Amino acid sequence: MSSRARRRARVKGARTDAVDHEADKRHEELYRELVSFCRLMEIKQQPFRKRKPQQKTEINY
Repeated sequence: MSSRARRRARVKGARTDAVDHEADKRHEELYRELVSFCRLMEIKQQPFRKRKPQQKTEINY
């Protein structure tokens, strides 16, 4: 095992030990809220997708 590998293993171990489960739960809740909100917005936007895109006006300088 190289010194680099040993160092990486130690860092990984420290990371897994210091997991804040409460923050994790809060993050999960926020993420779920965000996902549901995005789905809601998608449902609301569907009728507008059928419109043809507006033609861009040419700009003559």
